[in-house]
Amino acid sequence: MKSGFRIACIAYLLWLAFRAIPAALRRSHDAAPVEGAPQVRRVRLPWGFRRALVTALLNPKLGVFFVVFLPQFVPPGTSSLLMTLLFGTIQAAEALVWYLALGSAVAVARTMLDRPRVRRAIDGLTGAVFVFFGARLALDA
Repeated sequence: MKSGFRIACIAYLLWLAFRAIPAALRRSHDAAPVEGAPQVRRVRLPWGFRRALVTALLNPKLGVFFVVFLPQFVPPGTSSLLMTLLFGTIQAAEALVWYLALGSAVAVARTMLDRPRVRRAIDGLTGAVFVFFGARLALDA
C-alpha cells in the first residue's frame, strides 16, 4: 500500500507536468506590445545589484577576511593600512570584473532562453520529465 506522502508526491509531479505541457503546446508566451504605447525606460540600479551590495556591506565575513587573511601578505616595512586598502581595492576590482562578466553571460543566456520556441521546448521537456518521475514513483514498489 502506498503512503499518503508518496501519493501526494505523485499528484504534485503530475500536476506540474500537466501545467508545463500545455505551455509547451501554446504558440506564444508573450503578449504583443501595445502599439503607440510610450516606452518608458528608467535608469537605476537593478534590484539584484542593490540587494547584493547591501548584503556585502552587512556581511561580517568580509571584514573578517580583510582583517585575518590580507595582513599576512603585507610586505615588511610598508604601511599595513595602506597595503590592506590596496589589497581590498584589488579584490573589489576583481570581483566587479567577475560579476560584470557573469551578468553579461547571463544576459546572453536569457536572450537565447527567452525565445518562444526554446521556452516551449523547455516546457515540453520539463513536463515529460515530471510525467516520467511521477509514473516511476507510482510504479515503484
